[in-house]
Amino acid sequence: MNVFTILLLLYFFIIPFQWALSPVAGVDLAFIRIATLVLVLVWVASSLLKKRFTIPLSGSTFFLSAFLLLATLSWCWANERNFALRKIIFLWSLLPLFFLLVAVFKESPLLRERSARFLVGGAFGIACVGIGQFFLQFLVGVGPLFAWWTGVLLPFFLGSSFGQTVATYPSLLVNIQGVTLMRASAFFPDPHIFSLYMGLTLPLALTFFVRSFGRLRLFWLFASGTIFLADLLSFSRGGYMGLTMGLVVFVVFFYFHRLWQSKKILLFLFVFCLGGALLSLSPVGSRLVSSFSPADGSNSERLRLWQEALSHIAERPLFGTGLGNYPLLVKPSAGYREPIYVHNLFLDIAVETGLVGLFLFLGFLFSGFLSAVRKWRKTGNIFYFSLVLALTIFSTHALFETPLFSVHVLPAFLLVVAAGV
Repeated sequence: MNVFTILLLLYFFIIPFQWALSPVAGVDLAFIRIATLVLVLVWVASSLLKKRFTIPLSGSTFFLSAFLLLATLSWCWANERNFALRKIIFLWSLLPLFFLLVAVFKESPLLRERSARFLVGGAFGIACVGIGQFFLQFLVGVGPLFAWWTGVLLPFFLGSSFGQTVATYPSLLVNIQGVTLMRASAFFPDPHIFSLYMGLTLPLALTFFVRSFGRLRLFWLFASGTIFLADLLSFSRGGYMGLTMGLVVFVVFFYFHRLWQSKKILLFLFVFCLGGALLSLSPVGSRLVSSFSPADGSNSERLRLWQEALSHIAERPLFGTGLGNYPLLVKPSAGYREPIYVHNLFLDIAVETGLVGLFLFLGFLFSGFLSAVRKWRKTGNIFYFSLVLALTIFSTHALFETPLFSVHVLPAFLLVVAAGV
């Protein structure tokens, strides 16, 4: 195993534990962005020295390149070009990782699953932190824990400016049946992004459990259960919807493969129904049920935001307002870090880069999805099916959040797509 491979594997493991630097007041620089730049530069230099610098052509690489180009050009028609520039720099600092992964995975196919294992290993570690965070509030109290978490821990992991924003707009707290609780979020900026990370890695963890033996199998089972529990304790309704849709795809898979008569499948359905019945009686169940209630304040606000976003898209349908400029449509005096967004990744992209940008991003997402499906059907390797489930969970959760500019989720998402290309 060469040095570059070791660095790549460590990169995916430390994603949820990364910290932020604050070189200039008001600017937080996540370590993973620096690490990505170093990896890409080392890969380019090494490939040029070996005289074999190639990026395999595919629908995914085409659509992502075109999307990155359009997002960059949107600076030209953005009203607030500083906002656009910061978002453009963000995309250029992380999206090249995809081209690196596609090339490296083609050269060394075993790195696909090996990288995914390290990604899940990091997810398991941060899930333990999130679960510990949730239960700690019953010992020290919600108020003291929230103050310490947002005042001491998050400024180190997120940066001083971003950490202050999280403390000012706390989504870390939730009211469940009249009781205020601190959600599991670990070192992530909010529980929804934490939940999305858990959901994205859960199918991979379950796949490694199914394919392992002995003590290693017990480890992956424990890791899968821990990640699942951490996802539940985030109380993210988008996360619950993502898991539900992932389960639907899983059940459809077994239906079309005519495995209903298998005793293992019947046992799985029994355990699932029993677990669902128990969850329905818990705070998790009430939170999930409220996801479908139009009377819920959060739901009605999301519907209002979506309708408002559609009206903005109608005003500039082709190329949008420019990257990073949506908050200024809602609040002309908005600061860069004010958490103003559509709460829907696809509408967010359409508002800022137009229907052209949305088409290119969906092309990237669906070409990666279809590529994983084809590889799974061709090889029968369940690892590729886990990628299908992961992308299903991501796409469903993205209907309620905007994870594209998350330094935690974006690298993991790029790995999942690249592993299937």
